[in-house]
Amino acid sequence: MPNLPRELITDILTRLPVKSLLRFRLRPPYSASDVSNSCNGLILVLAKIPFIWNPFTRKYRELPATPVEQPVDFEVGSAYVTHGFAYDAVNDDYRVVRVEEFRGFDSEWIRSEAKLYSSKSDKWRKIQNFPYQLPYKRAWGAHLNGVLHTGVRTGDLGYFDSSIWAFDVRTEQHYTLPKPDFTGTDLEFTVEVLGGCLCLVRPRKRYRTDVWIMKEYGVKESWTKLLTIAPPLVERYITIGPLAYSRNGEEVLLNHDDKQLIWYDLRRKTVRNVSVDGLPFVFYAEVCVASLIQPDVSGEGDETEELRQQEKSRVKKRLRKCGSMTS
Repeated sequence: MPNLPRELITDILTRLPVKSLLRFRLRPPYSASDVSNSCNGLILVLAKIPFIWNPFTRKYRELPATPVEQPVDFEVGSAYVTHGFAYDAVNDDYRVVRVEEFRGFDSEWIRSEAKLYSSKSDKWRKIQNFPYQLPYKRAWGAHLNGVLHTGVRTGDLGYFDSSIWAFDVRTEQHYTLPKPDFTGTDLEFTVEVLGGCLCLVRPRKRYRTDVWIMKEYGVKESWTKLLTIAPPLVERYITIGPLAYSRNGEEVLLNHDDKQLIWYDLRRKTVRNVSVDGLPFVFYAEVCVASLIQPDVSGEGDETEELRQQEKSRVKKRLRKCGSMTS
């Protein structure tokens, strides 16, 4: 390989699948326990310095620092920062939403201020305040078609309800989506994405969890209960999270308490454990499709394809030159 022309090496590498190219990867510069959702093979890693990372190519891009600006119109008892990661397909721009939640000394939520990072400009800017308190975790938001979704609690302490709240990173607009028609008084749920559809996971009493699918985005009548997990199928658990369908669509891969992966058979209503060598006792699972998109540029698109074509043209010229020299 060292004796081959660089253009020829480039041509060979552009023909290889992603899996083969992973042999030439590097390790990330930081270790971090929290990651966000995946967008086109990129992940937001919430280290001390957050960065956008491609775990397949090991390329990364650090986000510029931006201070937490505390309000001056009231006394802040505590502040909490959480992030969401999304892709604006119209502008070919990867965007990070950072929400700063402020509480008073009585721990009551007061206000959530937000900033938006654009990979194209490599800058943060302040956007309108978020109207609701977000779930208490460092990463939030199920990403679907440039929109971040989450479950939020609405109302006051005397009477509250739960809603599906959405934020479009392109238009920077907030809106709510209809929920399924629940029975019972259990209002807590989480929002995920499964098979390109919005998915709602609703824990119930006695270790039962319902998983719903919104087959047509924004249409309440399209909500369909996909499955129910309960003992004795799975012993006592805290959380169940859907990850992906099997290739034939007959099974759903579930994350069981961040300790075990299981396949649920939709037709037989049975489960089987998944054995993965090297998994730690506790882990975080996220579906990430292999890609060669580089986090230091805004997408890969036509510009990269043009560069590849230029490299191929150079290789052909070099080979013709080599052929004429040997004839």
